[in-house]
Amino acid sequence: MKKIMSIAIIALFTISSFAQKEQRSRKHPKLSAEQQAELQTKHMTLQLDLSKNQQQELFAFNKKNAEERLQKKEARKAGPKSDRKELTSDQVFERKNKRLDAQIAYQSELKKILSDTQFETWQKTKKQKKHQAKKRINKRKGQSKKMKGKRNRKE
Repeated sequence: MKKIMSIAIIALFTISSFAQKEQRSRKHPKLSAEQQAELQTKHMTLQLDLSKNQQQELFAFNKKNAEERLQKKEARKAGPKSDRKELTSDQVFERKNKRLDAQIAYQSELKKILSDTQFETWQKTKKQKKHQAKKRINKRKGQSKKMKGKRNRKE
């Protein structure tokens, strides 16, 4: 009887762990570059009240950026996993420098498309999102520290 109960419990845990993994994979569906660009453009249209001409320019720009992001993502996935963790300081500097250059280019292109007030609104929203993300990260870090402390006290 005890063996049957222990087998049933193990089976239950195994099934539930597989179900959780399956749910996580459904969280982020794979969207094409055009779908990503359309969603981002519509979101910015609602946020910044863009004109039709601005929407068309922004869609083309967002589509180009989404295609580049997808290409970079595929290149990262295709590379060997062992190389990802072992970066020299020069490689880290090069990656960060490229990322910042891309952000500067993105911002300057947006500045051409958007009016001054729209650009200011976009910058404010960007700062707010960055602040909220930092709060979520700090909250998670705080929770993990609390959990570690609770685990240690029980032992």
